[in-house]
Amino acid sequence: MSSNIVKEDSEKAFLLYQKAAESGLKEAMFKLALCYKNGKGTEKDQGKAFHWYKKAAESAAESGDAVAMNNLALCYEKGEGTEKNLGETFYWYQEAANNGYAVAMFNLALCYYNGRGTEKDVRKAFHWFQKAAESDDAAEKNQVNAMNHLAFYYKNGRGTEKDLEKAFHWLQKASESRYTVAMNNLALCFENGEGTKKDLQKAFYWYQKAAESGDADTMFDLALCYENAICYRNGEGTEKDLVKAFHWNQKAADSGHTGAMVNLANDYYNAEVTDKDLGKAFYWYQKAANNGNTCAMFNLAFYYKKGFGIEKNLEKAFYWYHKSADGGYADAMYNLANDYYNGDGMEKDLEKSIYWYQKASNNDHVGAMFNLAFYCKNGEGIEKDLEKAFYLYQKVADSGDANAMNNVAICYENGEGTEKNLEKAFYLYQKAADNGGFSEIHKAIWLDGPIDNWNFNKQQWNRWNFQTGYDVILKILNNSSNIDDKFLNEWKHHYNYLMKRCWDSNPSNRPTITELEHEISEWIGSLDKFYEINRDGSRKYRIPGVNDKLYNDTLEFVKADNTLGQEQTNISTVVQPHSQAYYASRNITKILVKGDSDCLECIIDD
Repeated sequence: MSSNIVKEDSEKAFLLYQKAAESGLKEAMFKLALCYKNGKGTEKDQGKAFHWYKKAAESAAESGDAVAMNNLALCYEKGEGTEKNLGETFYWYQEAANNGYAVAMFNLALCYYNGRGTEKDVRKAFHWFQKAAESDDAAEKNQVNAMNHLAFYYKNGRGTEKDLEKAFHWLQKASESRYTVAMNNLALCFENGEGTKKDLQKAFYWYQKAAESGDADTMFDLALCYENAICYRNGEGTEKDLVKAFHWNQKAADSGHTGAMVNLANDYYNAEVTDKDLGKAFYWYQKAANNGNTCAMFNLAFYYKKGFGIEKNLEKAFYWYHKSADGGYADAMYNLANDYYNGDGMEKDLEKSIYWYQKASNNDHVGAMFNLAFYCKNGEGIEKDLEKAFYLYQKVADSGDANAMNNVAICYENGEGTEKNLEKAFYLYQKAADNGGFSEIHKAIWLDGPIDNWNFNKQQWNRWNFQTGYDVILKILNNSSNIDDKFLNEWKHHYNYLMKRCWDSNPSNRPTITELEHEISEWIGSLDKFYEINRDGSRKYRIPGVNDKLYNDTLEFVKADNTLGQEQTNISTVVQPHSQAYYASRNITKILVKGDSDCLECIIDD
């Protein structure tokens, strides 16, 4: 059928509706209003559409035509053909709902829920959501949304008693009508066992059904299922599949989901499931950032700062950090504070640096809290406040940060910002050391003796200058010679173990203080064997020598340790003290460093 014929038919229909409406036929009034609203057979005219909707509704009030009443309410709600009037909106929705129209029941429930044209009333909202959901024509009139809302009310106890089984029931009914949001919520019920028996296979089934509907949010949720094996436990459900996660992130990103855009950018950066492509990563971060995603803004700033996928531009990096921070992203606030401190991309400004550290701290950013504590403790750019410094260090320590534990211990030891408590100080020094890694907190073990512990008899601290002590070890290594190959190989085995484990790129693979203590004890034990074999009365023996390369490697060990200590803090702008918590090794009685002026010799006890 040609467009001309359709146009002619529409114009004829309009004229017929017009004639019938003017003669008082209410069905024709409603149809005529639709013609004016949609421009069918005549030009669009919202004013005339409203006029005929009103005539139809007023006529329908006598005959109970609820559809006309509902449409008139919509005109008042949207201000189409008349001024907005929420009071009239509520009135006509109520009239239509009382005449059994499910669409109007749902709209009336929303009025009560949002306080639109009437006072908020969650009980009445629940009542009308329930009426709409239970209506015979609910599914036909696409009121499955009412079922989903009813499920929400039952799940959270809004306007009625909490009832997870009834929530599950209504989600299931809405899902059977292919309502996407309900499918996703039903999947959550199966995943968490809410209102039904936990079933990860069914959870995944409904996540997948929801995603196949083409909704961006549900496609993103399905990607998360694949990425994190959310629907997989003990051999049940769907296993982790990064390739499928990438596929669904791509589809969700193409549909405008900013979270999926960020994940897609991450995939291009990490190159786990696709080729590394910084240009594409930059593209998706930029697209998400331009759509208001603060995480994407943060990453985009980082790319501009480092020149990843784009020419390096510190001004743009600063712009996006600022935009992300203004949007409430704590990591951006922290980096912005760092940039102000260092003058990176802008003039150095300590006051603004502290401002952003404070903002990030208020959002529980541990790095910002640590740095702010440093400022408060030292009165740098801010009034000195030891109590606040102690409070902030303690908050960071509670998150498991070893450096913060050490600083809290120092506060307890010196009575800074809190009452002096040496027992708590010693406990926290030990706890900091137990967190593992290999920074300066472990150097003392190399001396095989207690460096820093609490003397309960004298009620004071026993101290040793750890840097001086460590220099002693280097001097001993440098001044010894002619080690037997058998012992050199064993010595190097322990050394290489420490080098490999302590600088593992994954912090969780680094040795704990207990493992470290054991390995170094074994290392020292291998040297003991040499002395046992070569013991000669009261002679003093130097520790066997190593070649220059091994000595230089050992020196690099120290330098790397200093670098690692800074990396572990994750704080780029404030020089932080390392922990001073030390343990004695198990071999304390075997090798004792004696007090020669240059400390080059060891005496072995019989």
